Amino acid sequence: MKRSESSRVSLAVLFGLCLALVGCDRSDRLPLNGEVSFDGAPVKHGYVQFTPMAATKGPTSGADIKDGAYQVAPIRGLMQGAYRVEIQAWERTGGVSLDPVTGEKFQGGALVQLLPDKYNKQSELTLEIEPGTRTFDFHLKP
Repeated sequence: MKRSESSRVSLAVLFGLCLALVGCDRSDRLPLNGEVSFDGAPVKHGYVQFTPMAATKGPTSGADIKDGAYQVAPIRGLMQGAYRVEIQAWERTGGVSLDPVTGEKFQGGALVQLLPDKYNKQSELTLEIEPGTRTFDFHLKP
């Protein structure tokens, strides 16, 4: 292969790599944040999950809830559209539990779900993400 042909091939490969990187741009993913409370009190520990509905493109995403707040980083952000929302909130029983794998005892107890199924397993919560709005609060009732 001549030097000029080799240069053209190299440029074509470089151009292809640039196109691939641009195609992986996550600028269409939007960061979110908000508060989560149950019966008027902030949820101390939990997880909020956003699952795309019907015509919405994009992956499922979510974030940990800490002291009543969550934040979905831009790299894990959501695309515009409709989402089903599931919220989990846990606390430890405080007793001694057995690890199901090792059989060892540990302090802190088992995790107990604090929220009714209508907010997680059988969630009735939905969310529409449109341009502009990035804060979504969830004030849940028993």
